Amino acid sequence: MREKPTCTRRPALTVGATWLVVPLVCWLAGGAWTRAAEPGTWLDIIDLYLAADYAAATSALESSLQRDLGPEVTASVTRLRRDVTASAPATPERTRVLRRLKGAVLVPLESLLPLSARVADDPRFIPLENALRQAIEATVLAERSAEPELTEFRAWAQVGLLQFLINSGQLEDAERLGQAVRLPEPNPDLRAEHDLLRGILRERTARLVTGAGTPGVPRNAGAAGGVSARTDRAVVARRYWASAALWYERVLEARPGHVEARLRLARTWLDRDRPERALALMEPLIKPPCASQVCALAVLFTGEAHERRADVTRAAEAYRDASADARTRQSAVLALLGLSLQGDGQDALALARTVAQATSTGQPPDAWGVYVGGRREDAEAVLAPLRRGLRP
Repeated sequence: MREKPTCTRRPALTVGATWLVVPLVCWLAGGAWTRAAEPGTWLDIIDLYLAADYAAATSALESSLQRDLGPEVTASVTRLRRDVTASAPATPERTRVLRRLKGAVLVPLESLLPLSARVADDPRFIPLENALRQAIEATVLAERSAEPELTEFRAWAQVGLLQFLINSGQLEDAERLGQAVRLPEPNPDLRAEHDLLRGILRERTARLVTGAGTPGVPRNAGAAGGVSARTDRAVVARRYWASAALWYERVLEARPGHVEARLRLARTWLDRDRPERALALMEPLIKPPCASQVCALAVLFTGEAHERRADVTRAAEAYRDASADARTRQSAVLALLGLSLQGDGQDALALARTVAQATSTGQPPDAWGVYVGGRREDAEAVLAPLRRGLRP
């Protein structure tokens, strides 16, 4: 059995049993790849992935990303299209070539989704995104020619691409794709993921309009111009936040227990100066000690809701609770610093030192920083249904 590859500075990041993300993570972390990359064509990588030989697939992927991958991907996808057309319906050969085509979708997504949740931009994303787009287009042609059952798989793949585009800040492309996706009925899970991402896209746009960011920092602090410019931006942002709220409400109609949609809906009410509604939505999400990032963020946002209600004591309590969680420590300490500066400032120096320590000791990515960047960490919501689609 092949030994799984390692990286001298690899963060703890895997996708299920898949090791395809390792090479990019090594590069992004500045680490070294510890075993020689093995050559392989794009079809070879797909076949290794489908055979669950993830170590070999990872090595071949690492090698492929160091050369011009474009012509190779185009040739591979062209061959896959030809194989689909040549195979007869309801035959083992048709099953094999369709599974290979689905693998061509999953190979790039397995790397793009988890990595783009942490790093918004990297030149190595470009060849993988191009490979994903070509594979999705190939599934469209295959479906039109002979295979209507690919409809659901293609829609999930498009939702995966939508998530990557939002994560990487390609908001105009994401808006166009979100409007173009045609969802098969009935599939509440697929619709919920699509609608959630449409809401995240609108929410991210609202933040770009106003420059809204860290709790404790005045809203519109990043807006350029005078009072009129800030007011205009605030009006536009409110419309985007209202639109985001509608998408989140649609998710909750289909999936009432969708905790991320509930958290994000609460956040839109908070950004629309309705802290009481935000608190009511977030209360069921807080179950200390927090086992999820949703819970940790709900604690942080609760502090901001109390601050907006001018309840400094309860705001400070919530921020202190959030500062005890590594996922929200940096933002919570900054918010506490803001509160202390509004008072007598006696604790400001100690808090400032805590901020410096939290940002220099290898802490995990700040959850609010990921959230405010519009990036979604949950890659499995899309990858798991796509992997199930690989089953014969």
